Amino acid sequence: MQVKVPESDRGALHVLWWDSEDLTGEPKRLQMTSYSFGATKTISDSGLNCMTEVKQSVDIYIYVDDCLASLPDVSLAQRFVRELSRVLSKGAFHLRRWICNRESLLSEVCESDVSPSELSIEAFQAVERTLGLQWDAKADEFPFNFVFPGRPLTRRGILLRSPPCVIPWV
Repeated sequence: MQVKVPESDRGALHVLWWDSEDLTGEPKRLQMTSYSFGATKTISDSGLNCMTEVKQSVDIYIYVDDCLASLPDVSLAQRFVRELSRVLSKGAFHLRRWICNRESLLSEVCESDVSPSELSIEAFQAVERTLGLQWDAKADEFPFNFVFPGRPLTRRGILLRSPPCVIPWV
């Protein structure tokens, strides 16, 4: 569905457009007169051939700028890392801060893109933040730390403080 933008608000909607793939040149500045509302394009719509797990990750497992995926074996995960990077690079997205509980998988990723805490897995004791949750990559667990300042340890007090642990955006 397209929504016509009033002339007084059109100054807020601009698109920068380059005629070639050379982004160092000066872009054209195009002003939009309508806004596409509710348009969602999935990876399947783009015509890219890739493995099912990658399609699911792009469509389901990416939230804002994080991707959290779990795969049953290392060989599939290695292929997944290569494919996901390839597919996202087609849209000019570059994945950074990779973290994994299998050190061998990180060989598929450029060292500068690995999360700093993962570079030395032997010394790695820290817990990473992933999609708003804490993740202990070494133990492959999501630990929860409950702190109840100013609330009594009653059922009501615990329930009032629990949502941020279960739903990270609350």
